[in-house]
Amino acid sequence: MSRRNGDFFICQECGNRFYVKALAIAQGGIHHCSNACRHGPSPEVRFWRYVDKETCAPCWKWTAHLNMRRRGYGEFRPTKDSGLVPSHRFSWEMVHGPVPEGLFVCHNCPGGDNPWCVNPAHLWLGTPKDNVHDALKKGTFIVGEQCSYAKLTEQQVREIRSLVGTMRQTELAQRYGVDTVTIWQVVHGKTWKHIL
Repeated sequence: MSRRNGDFFICQECGNRFYVKALAIAQGGIHHCSNACRHGPSPEVRFWRYVDKETCAPCWKWTAHLNMRRRGYGEFRPTKDSGLVPSHRFSWEMVHGPVPEGLFVCHNCPGGDNPWCVNPAHLWLGTPKDNVHDALKKGTFIVGEQCSYAKLTEQQVREIRSLVGTMRQTELAQRYGVDTVTIWQVVHGKTWKHIL
């Protein structure tokens, strides 16, 4: 169905059918019905394209990029010029507004926390301390030998603590192949707090 001196096209963004004059067709590049579609959807519209509300209900699964270094938390780029932001944080901010400085957006999923969940009903604000206590309580906080950067084992930590007073910290550092700061942190309970 075409008109004189023009033709109909389908918008690549919204799928609407629109008419284009012959001169514009001759200039090429006809892909969108309006400036709004040409510049793309808002970050909010794009965000919801990557949310699956059904597969893992009541959690809402983020289906785009997951940062596996951060235990599978979703990430989203609101604009082409912005950096990546945690998808659960973006979800919180769409519903509740900006996150106050110094607070984290934490999960509280009914069947156990899912780092990819963006359901605002499963999110809450907490301090860094709240977040750590929550993770420890739920057993999702990675501690000790589970940490990829751990330099000691739990057994070695127990040995180091039992040897305090019989060996100097520099000797313990040499014996276990770590620096004296690591030994000091173990001895003074700054690290490996879960080992008694």
